[in-house]
Amino acid sequence: MAEFSAGDKVTIQKPPHIFEGVIIMPGAPAEISKVNDDGTVDLLYYDREMMPHTMPSVKASEISTAGRA
Repeated sequence: MAEFSAGDKVTIQKPPHIFEGVIIMPGAPAEISKVNDDGTVDLLYYDREMMPHTMPSVKASEISTAGRA
């Protein structure tokens, strides 16, 4: 499992899903805003209108580093 830290650019690898009324597709770019003690991360995702959304408690297996998608 990769070590992540706040500020890392990643891509979301979860199947298509809706979060806060926004459809999130696999491969969508995001930034890690916080690494939690339980091994999950909080992601900062910007939608098409550049509105920020913080996705809490995302598992490390559901993201990959931006360069390795």
